[in-house]
Amino acid sequence: MKNFRKVFWVTFDFYDKNPGLAVTAFITVPMRTWMKDKSYRRRDDLALVKKQIKKAMEQGDIDSSLAFSQLIDAYYMICHRYIHNWYFGGMTWKLTQNFDDFFILFWKMVIPASDSQER
Repeated sequence: MKNFRKVFWVTFDFYDKNPGLAVTAFITVPMRTWMKDKSYRRRDDLALVKKQIKKAMEQGDIDSSLAFSQLIDAYYMICHRYIHNWYFGGMTWKLTQNFDDFFILFWKMVIPASDSQER
């Protein structure tokens, strides 16, 4: 869990330090435009995340029936929504400040069913 929390924290820390990039990537550039760029299809930047996901699945921390693409989709959906809320709120707080609610949602989505029933 700590590794995935750190992935979210590093992402949000990057956007805290580069708010213009967060706004450009998630708010102002239409997805259609972004999808046309070859960087949109880039997957080499996810190699480290994929390694962590595989390790967590082997340890039983993440539901092994989930596909890598489903986990990445959940990560991006949560990032996207969190950054939209931050922007809509006037960017008056740091993204790293209060992201636990979003991370808890992500974690509940990916843990094995038996673990989620216990919590």
